Amino acid sequence: VSIHEAPEKGKANKRLKIILADLFGVPARDVEIVSGQAKRDKKILIKSISEEQARSCLDAAMNT
Repeated sequence: VSIHEAPEKGKANKRLKIILADLFGVPARDVEIVSGQAKRDKKILIKSISEEQARSCLDAAMNT
């Protein structure tokens, strides 16, 4: 995912959470940056869906 927000004061991370929440159909509060808050590469946890549901959302996004 490419973010165009400035990486200052958490703006880019907040934008990333919103984008991922929209992609997976969950509230932004269910998207957690597990590691890499201050780095380009991050590990993300989507709390309210199964791995199968997450894969389905990713597959759908990749095919559009």
